[in-house]
Amino acid sequence: MRNTAWCSSFCVSFLRRRPFFICVLAAGAALSGSCQNREFAVVQANREIGVSLRPSYIAYDEYSDGAVLDSEHGWILGVGARATAVINALKVTNLLLGVTYDFNKGA
Repeated sequence: MRNTAWCSSFCVSFLRRRPFFICVLAAGAALSGSCQNREFAVVQANREIGVSLRPSYIAYDEYSDGAVLDSEHGWILGVGARATAVINALKVTNLLLGVTYDFNKGA
């Protein structure tokens, strides 16, 4: 099939289905608009729950009169958790509350 014949057959078939495509596009636009959240972006961005791994590398030597008394080298495992929320309370709007917990084994 030559390019002009293909293009004309595509255009004819597209024009027949055009009302269907217009309805699909309109429904998609309406759906995306109805799924939008009515809260401010700052409120949405500050609502989070997170967990993090926090390994630390430790390497030190203790000396006394030029001799090594104690030395430690290696990784210390750690974990952290965080949660924040924005609420309206005590006649204050957009009050940011947050909780953070960190734990390092051996530190």
